[in-house]
Amino acid sequence: MEPIRLVIADDHALIRDGIANSVSSREDVEVVGIAATGQEAIDLVESLKPDVLLVDIELPDQTGVNVARHLRENGSETYIIALSSYTDRRYVYGMIDIDANGYLLKNEATYDAVYDAIRGVVSGNGEFWMSPSFAERLVRYHISERRALMNYEKLSRRETEVLKFVAEGVDNTTVGGELNISPNTVKNHIDKIKDKLGIRTRAELIAWAWRNEIADGSKTWE
Repeated sequence: MEPIRLVIADDHALIRDGIANSVSSREDVEVVGIAATGQEAIDLVESLKPDVLLVDIELPDQTGVNVARHLRENGSETYIIALSSYTDRRYVYGMIDIDANGYLLKNEATYDAVYDAIRGVVSGNGEFWMSPSFAERLVRYHISERRALMNYEKLSRRETEVLKFVAEGVDNTTVGGELNISPNTVKNHIDKIKDKLGIRTRAELIAWAWRNEIADGSKTWE
């Protein structure tokens, strides 16, 4: 199997070099490019077409959100993971809304966690990868601070049950096990939910569910 080709974009040499040295020690990851600015990251991704871009959310010339937006608007299929010091919800929502693939906090992301995220987005099924404690804080915020109304009228009871699991980032196999239905049936329910709510992607569905307090964050999923 070919190694995962990775570009790292961070203006702090200590951070990017540390990550590069760590992941390069793994047989299944190859660092093919290093960038210190957003434009350098864009140029490297467009020229090298790596599997994954790990990008600092705050670069000297632009934000990681803008980098990701530019790449998506220009058709890049590279998986994009933000690496950030910020817990501002606007950043993670920005990454979700433009179909990025993950958001890691620098003060929580060990080298092993970064490696797991890289592997996870490549081998996963479209789930948005996030630092667990940050995900928990976001969910709690929505429970306590944002009491938005959800339109349940378009959803059946089963679709509502599935949506609650999806909102917590649970994969289709686990959802199926909890509800005693097949993963394919779960997928069909999710497709119907997206159609009824006018939502294009699973990541957008998760973001919408968060905004409407569908996930309660009360259970830890292995």
